[in-house]
Amino acid sequence: MTKKLFFRQGDILFESVPEGKGDMNIEKLDSKTVALGEATGHHHSFGKKDQVLLYKEIDSDVPTNASLQAPSTITHQEHLSIQLPKGEYKIKREQSYNPFLKQIQRSMD
Repeated sequence: MTKKLFFRQGDILFESVPEGKGDMNIEKLDSKTVALGEATGHHHSFGKKDQVLLYKEIDSDVPTNASLQAPSTITHQEHLSIQLPKGEYKIKREQSYNPFLKQIQRSMD
């Protein structure tokens, strides 16, 4: 049995998934940016030389899956860089509950 790995950088969480077990309803993106900061303009991105493929679910507007062909480094202007091992990952954004609006909201960077 393979151990599940988790990596967090700010409001982004990478959760390892077994190879070939990712979502089937996804499409490939041409970007290496995982998330753009709505409030600051900062971004969570892989380097140009990193062998990374990002995917999004058909009904989503943000990357939801990552396939790393080799160890790769995710960077952000206000967080330490993190090196992720080769593998498949589910990408999740942090959420919080707003009691005044009575709704769940995606955290903003």
